[in-house]
Amino acid sequence: MSKDGEDNFHKKCDGVKPTLCIIKISFENKEETRIYGGYTSVEWNDDNQPRGLLKRDSEAYIFSLTDENYFRFSSKVGAYQIVCSEKYGPTFGYYKQNKQSELGLWIKEKEGGYDNVDIYEDAKRICTGGQKEFKVEEIEVYQVLSKDEDEDE
Repeated sequence: MSKDGEDNFHKKCDGVKPTLCIIKISFENKEETRIYGGYTSVEWNDDNQPRGLLKRDSEAYIFSLTDENYFRFSSKVGAYQIVCSEKYGPTFGYYKQNKQSELGLWIKEKEGGYDNVDIYEDAKRICTGGQKEFKVEEIEVYQVLSKDEDEDE
């Protein structure tokens, strides 16, 4: 994010798979910073959908480097593991059933950076130490290549 700009996540990452995102966050009333991340085997893109695109990925998960823990989002009916939208940075998790919905770890663009929209309880505990409101300090995204792919290039 500091190298390529705050609003270039989709310009740089759409069409790329698999990816590993590393995200550094801070809190308004604390000196604390935390580092968490997410992995997805499917590509980021919204396919020009007006509200973005919800995607399933049985391999997707989020993790905390701060607490050395991880969380896999539900794979039940109505659950999605990543959300692709030009209005959001790397966004993991969404579940909706019977007009009840739970959002995952959503990072929304706003003037001056990204912030959190909403979060599953387990994801909040693992990635943000229980805090709901945070500011994204840095995002790094890496394409994950297998050893075979790396040797071919």
